[in-house]
Amino acid sequence: ANRFVMHVNRQSLDIEPVREDLTIEIPVNLQSDIQSPVHVTISHNNAPFSPLMCDGKHKVAFNSKLLDCQHVVLRHWQQGDRIKPFGMNGSKLVSDLFADLKLDHCDKRNTWLLEADGNILWILGHRASALYPVNPGSQDYIMLLYQKSAEKFA
Repeated sequence: ANRFVMHVNRQSLDIEPVREDLTIEIPVNLQSDIQSPVHVTISHNNAPFSPLMCDGKHKVAFNSKLLDCQHVVLRHWQQGDRIKPFGMNGSKLVSDLFADLKLDHCDKRNTWLLEADGNILWILGHRASALYPVNPGSQDYIMLLYQKSAEKFA
């Protein structure tokens, strides 16, 4: 018995199968590259840090204190999620950020979040948080590069 759900998007009605995997948390080890469900290359302090090394969307940097976190996972967005975006005071609902980016339901559902000890650090491909900041010139950081694949078109 297949179940379907309908979503009203900006310019269309989308009907798709109900997905049961949206609450899954996938533990990750930030000591090595993440291969699945998305590909994230992780490098450790190759050169003194400069903010120009990051775009805040696909390439981000965090202080290596992040490696001390006990519970680091990749997961999908859930209602009520908040992020403390880099360059902004306070926090913002991830759903509001998605609305600002004009993401449709399918894109929201397929977007991955990196969470460490209960804090959203990165909305992969969209926005990094201000947590675990790296000071210019520091060599105490890790770089994460998200390589978006064609997985959703398969």
